[in-house]
Amino acid sequence: LGGVGWFDLDDEAEADNVLNAMATGADVLLFDVPGGGATKIAGNARDPEGFVEAFSSRGYDVAMVLVFTPFHDAVATCATTVGFYGARPGLRYYAVKNHPTDESLSLTAKTQKTLDWIYYEPDLPGAEPLFDGFTGREIVESVAGRTFEYRALPTRHLLRLNRYGVGFQEAVETERGPLAGDFALRGSVSNWLRLAEAPLETILSDAGF
Repeated sequence: LGGVGWFDLDDEAEADNVLNAMATGADVLLFDVPGGGATKIAGNARDPEGFVEAFSSRGYDVAMVLVFTPFHDAVATCATTVGFYGARPGLRYYAVKNHPTDESLSLTAKTQKTLDWIYYEPDLPGAEPLFDGFTGREIVESVAGRTFEYRALPTRHLLRLNRYGVGFQEAVETERGPLAGDFALRGSVSNWLRLAEAPLETILSDAGF
């Protein structure tokens, strides 16, 4: 680990730190950006080809991991990012479907899918191809992107974690505090972390990490 830094992508001078991070010589550079920020990391010149080439010329591959919920704006951000960077050597896309809560998981599988992913999955009843006539998955796959899925935690457990300010790993390991005796929550979080490892390991392996 070479270190952790923070900078504002809306500030031109600070945005330069994305490319300047290569000066650290680190094997892996990780940039965690908010929703809609994936297009900003190419800098104010908005030059996606030059951005990817800058990394490729120094031996780095670029992996875009797009985590999104079923909501239209979230899927639209995924589609916009792919449309901005396009398909080019040295760039991979990984789309991760993230259920915001488990409410839909209590429905039948057919109803759940119809309600949840109509903007992303082309084969669902009620699918809506709102992105130039395509669904999110079709856009991701047009650039050889791969799709993964994270299951949801029970909403009641998310609410308790939020109330007490307890992180996922902390919830599993803690033997003190307000959640120490909530074995149902701790077991649920432990299982969620275990299931989340599978797509993450696949992404990291495929990306060469």
